[in-house]
Amino acid sequence: YPAAFDALTQAVSNASDQGVICVISAGNSGPGYFTGGSPASSIDAISVGATDKNDDLAYFSSWGPTYSHLEYVDIVAPGVKIIATEAPNSLISMEKRFFGDVIDTLAVLAALAGLATSLGLGVQQVNSGLNYIFGIPYSTNIQVILIFIITFIATLSVVTGIDKGVKFLSKLNIKAAAILMGIIFLTGPTLLIIKNILLSTGVFASGFLEASFLTHKLDSSWSESWTIFYWAWWISWSPFVGMFIAKISKGRTVREFIIATLLIPSLISIAWLGVFGTTSIYTNTMTNGDLLSTVNNNLSSSLFEMISMQGLAGIVTILIQVLALLLIVSFFVTSSDSGSLVVDSLASGGKTHTPVPQRIFWAIMEGFIAAVLLIIGGSEVLGVLETAVVTTGLPFALIITFVSIILTKEFLFDN
Repeated sequence: YPAAFDALTQAVSNASDQGVICVISAGNSGPGYFTGGSPASSIDAISVGATDKNDDLAYFSSWGPTYSHLEYVDIVAPGVKIIATEAPNSLISMEKRFFGDVIDTLAVLAALAGLATSLGLGVQQVNSGLNYIFGIPYSTNIQVILIFIITFIATLSVVTGIDKGVKFLSKLNIKAAAILMGIIFLTGPTLLIIKNILLSTGVFASGFLEASFLTHKLDSSWSESWTIFYWAWWISWSPFVGMFIAKISKGRTVREFIIATLLIPSLISIAWLGVFGTTSIYTNTMTNGDLLSTVNNNLSSSLFEMISMQGLAGIVTILIQVLALLLIVSFFVTSSDSGSLVVDSLASGGKTHTPVPQRIFWAIMEGFIAAVLLIIGGSEVLGVLETAVVTTGLPFALIITFVSIILTKEFLFDN
């Protein structure tokens, strides 16, 4: 049974990448449809299961090119039922498809809101960097132009696909981020950074539960604008980030997946925040609060101001600031292109191979939303979009809770 099931699953998985239909049969109960495969070439390639209609496995059977049967068939495993129809995407019952469409729609809206918010806030920081380094004016017009440039690069990446554009830019991001963090670590208060990382990690671990439920009853402004907003923001990103990571992790074990998506990024975040946070606090102390004044006046330029306060040679300081600027742009490009691919897949009923114009549409749509919001009202409208992010994050918090329970049951069933 396991060998036959694995063989069937692998055959269907391979065929699914071709975007065609595979006709299968469950014993004598008639043909059904399954995503993937080719009636002409793939049907006879493998045969598993079942001469009796009560068998739980399905086997490939040459029913020809006419798909006329519409009936409920038990296939693949006990309790798994599929409605056979002529439409490749009609693989589940109508009631399940309705709730699935609702979830997909919420996922698309949440992803678009999260990406547009990120892009809008990101171009403000990029504009601040350009103003700080090169004296380019800080204005909405410049920010719209930056959105156009970032969207254009992201669109090129989307067109080339995951294995080329997205993969190349992602690797470039990691290398550039490692270089920038290494420079700040070596030029900043290195020993103090190491001590603070160890201390802060201990404080974080010991107070994790307390901080998770902290709402500041008397003064909730900080927790609302930071803790709750960022939680909701991350949750609004979860549909496309989760699907994208799952897509590029095909073939990995669950253990490898958890290590690569939870453990390693958490350690990198601790190191990154430890390096830049400690350096910023130390620099502010040494300059009698000058860096804090910059943060209060223009938060977006604080990174570039902190770099300039490290006492390095002028040309070295400019090079580091340019590296930081390019890194910010590159990170937003990879966020946009990966988000566009997943939003496109969600809007297409889960298809992984979609027309290029359709992928271009979603990439442009993200930039269009961010640009329109900036033109209409700038930072004030972005604040409204931040509220929308929190609003879309709430239903997905519930969905994630249910999905976590279902995933746990699936693991137990699989064992």
